[in-house]
Amino acid sequence: MENVTSVDLLNIFKNESEFLAKCYIRIDSFHIIQYDCLCKLYENSNLRKSFIKALEHNENKKWAGESLKNLLSIKNAEGTFHELLAYAWLTNNAALYKQDVKTVKGQTLSKSTPTLDGRFDFGSKRTYFDIKTFNIPNNILEQLIYKLSNEPALSQYMFMIEGKRDCSYKLLEKKILNLYEDIKNDIISRSTSEQQDFYYHIENTPITIKVIRKREGVHMSTCTFSPYEWAEENELFFIKNASQFTNNNPFLLICVCGAYSLSSPEIQLRSIARRAFIRLPKIKVNEVSAFLDGKVHNKYTKGKLKIIMRRLSGILFIEYKGTNINEMKGYLYINPNAKSPIKNYQSLLGFNQNLKVVDNFKNDNY
Repeated sequence: MENVTSVDLLNIFKNESEFLAKCYIRIDSFHIIQYDCLCKLYENSNLRKSFIKALEHNENKKWAGESLKNLLSIKNAEGTFHELLAYAWLTNNAALYKQDVKTVKGQTLSKSTPTLDGRFDFGSKRTYFDIKTFNIPNNILEQLIYKLSNEPALSQYMFMIEGKRDCSYKLLEKKILNLYEDIKNDIISRSTSEQQDFYYHIENTPITIKVIRKREGVHMSTCTFSPYEWAEENELFFIKNASQFTNNNPFLLICVCGAYSLSSPEIQLRSIARRAFIRLPKIKVNEVSAFLDGKVHNKYTKGKLKIIMRRLSGILFIEYKGTNINEMKGYLYINPNAKSPIKNYQSLLGFNQNLKVVDNFKNDNY
């Protein structure tokens, strides 16, 4: 596996699909060992087949070639993997959809005309969708550990996270992602004077890094997590891409939950969806402007978030757990206050047998 490259994986995809073999794809070569998602695709033929089936859907060569190119790139591998995972999940359940859908002016809340990830071709009123990776704030913490583990000056150490994992993704973006160089240099400086393992607390956050000299044995860390506090801290995640919400058609946000990111999925996901549909509309836009998608047209940013959140018809969470598409569960939450409600979701999602939860908050809407 250490010597397997992105080009090797591309050749496997092309050898297993006549359609992909005809797509023009040029990529840079890099060792895939640094990306767990690409290693899973290389090792697991069934997962690869699911991805190929999704890439072949509608026989859109331009989209398939661009998607595979992004998947096999250093910059976009993780995000594209989760996006294709959602397409694979939909394709596996025979959902009728078109991918890569262009919009016209005024069709979305955007100042411009964004291209959306897809549209379900079912019903008289088409339902549009977009796909996001949903792994907050674990994605930031995982990225931090990955970066530190690949610093040459810290090659003799391993790193573990301790503290509260239910904090705000926005806080960690500001205090970790934006200040990574300072954190790295501080740890390097400490490592020259410390003879044993040590702890490094990240200022103004509930996160501490346990810095351990590499050696054999079991190493443990302690973290705390409350699903309700996590939902409260991260409820504004759903307005960061609000410009994509559609004005006069149902809009479904599809969120692929990163592997092992959910400790109690039904509690976590219901809590955060309920906040999106019922609490957020009561908040004034100017109170959360730092979190709001800057591409949203100004005419939607006056007063409260109600006018924006009514355009989000539902959220479908897909739990990425293991590599078998058939075993990946979906959690569908329907906005009881939507301007354009989602109807006939069973047909919309291909009579999906893997919908573990469907909730319309009928008794919570007060």
